[in-house]
Amino acid sequence: MKRYLIDLRPIRESSQFRKMFSSQLVSNFGDQLSAVGVAYEVYHITGSSFQVGAVSVAQLLPLALVSIFGGGLVDHLDRRKLMLGGYLLSGLLSIGTVVDISRAKVILWPLYLFPALIAGASSLVRASQNATVTGIVGDHLITAAAALRQLMFQIGAITGPAIAGIIIAKGGVSLAFFIDTASFFVGLAITLVLKPLPPEQSNSQRRTRLKDGYSAVKASHSLLGIYTVDLIAMVFGMPRALFPALAIHQFHGGPALLGYMYAALGGGSMVAALSSGWLASIGRLGLSIEINVCVWGLAIALFGITHQIALALMMLALAGYSDVNSAILRNSLLQYSAPKETLGRLNAVQILVVTGGPRLGDLESGIAGSIGGTTFAVVSGGIACIVFTAFLAMRLTGFTKYDVSGRRPIDPN
Repeated sequence: MKRYLIDLRPIRESSQFRKMFSSQLVSNFGDQLSAVGVAYEVYHITGSSFQVGAVSVAQLLPLALVSIFGGGLVDHLDRRKLMLGGYLLSGLLSIGTVVDISRAKVILWPLYLFPALIAGASSLVRASQNATVTGIVGDHLITAAAALRQLMFQIGAITGPAIAGIIIAKGGVSLAFFIDTASFFVGLAITLVLKPLPPEQSNSQRRTRLKDGYSAVKASHSLLGIYTVDLIAMVFGMPRALFPALAIHQFHGGPALLGYMYAALGGGSMVAALSSGWLASIGRLGLSIEINVCVWGLAIALFGITHQIALALMMLALAGYSDVNSAILRNSLLQYSAPKETLGRLNAVQILVVTGGPRLGDLESGIAGSIGGTTFAVVSGGIACIVFTAFLAMRLTGFTKYDVSGRRPIDPN
């Protein structure tokens, strides 16, 4: 039974990881409040699922800029300082969102601008944290650390949206954004007590060019597969831009049900993270990732077909379960296959994919929903996810066949 449970050794053995984990847990909770608050308020103002998707896509430009330039900073500068700067900037920008939401008549454009800028600042924090993990826990705990960080994200994914729905229903959207603002400053305070986190490379390695990280992606089936399969899943299989319309019109609910829909994904993800111990024994990482992404697509398609709330939430939970298994394996594969001197840049690319993919998915599902209705958008997206993953498996054979059996460092415990 123990081999199936999540491995807590990174938290027990590394005080640096423990502090970083805590700061992420708090700020991620706030991020979830903000995500639900923005979606609800934009839909409340405009009545448009397309606008809900568009406000999310607006965050792609800052994410792309951080991916292009921020990754190089992560490979060259003290990562603790980058985390502090990102948290501080995010907190200050979040104050602007609170001011707008508190107006008697909310203005739409700040709901595009401030969350977009916050997304860029937050992605620099996450890239710095991701690139730091291996150095502070050791190679033998890579998969365990990835699982714990997924657990942390899912705690926020469950509690954040569910609580956001209740907060919006009882105290208004402005209260949700105020709590989000406070979470950034709590994360800042925790990060202040971290020790310096300089890059692990030598000075000669630090002089590698910005394009070296992207050349590594193009030259490696494993790295290209990591990013591509996640984009497939998120662009075609993530219909969250339709959640407000589904909650109100198809299921005849309100903000509380909207929160539960977001939280259902997190519920399945939490189960996956808590039972992730067995993932460390998987050798064929690429193939396992592809299988989990296909399960994700199938669950999303079935979610689109049903009109029963309970069954819909169950399908979302199954999707969340397979998504976290895929995410843990992708993070592990990245740590195993990425050149250390480009780890910051490659993690920045991963942040762009992980956070940008769902935003493209918001746009795709919003457009598809406007054209063919919500059922068509959700079902066709799930089916497309399966088809494109199968195509990727045939084209990127190096990714599909990637095997770490016999290559993992010896676990001293």
